[in-house]
Amino acid sequence: MMEQMIKNVEVDIQESKHDEADAQKDYEEARKDSAEKREDSKLIVEKEGAQAVTMTRVQFARELRATKRDQLGIT
Repeated sequence: MMEQMIKNVEVDIQESKHDEADAQKDYEEARKDSAEKREDSKLIVEKEGAQAVTMTRVQFARELRATKRDQLGIT
């Protein structure tokens, strides 16, 4: 009976080690995914900023073109 209890404890220890290894693997994977998502968020913010600058330049160019067209019409 004592031998059976020892075997049960050993099996429980092995299962615990296995569960801990799985939990550590899942944790590392979650950290990696989180880091990737933070990087993606940074890229989105950068691209939105670049898009805003580009749209401002496009609007300025359109206004300049309209002004020049009006000046040519007057001439």
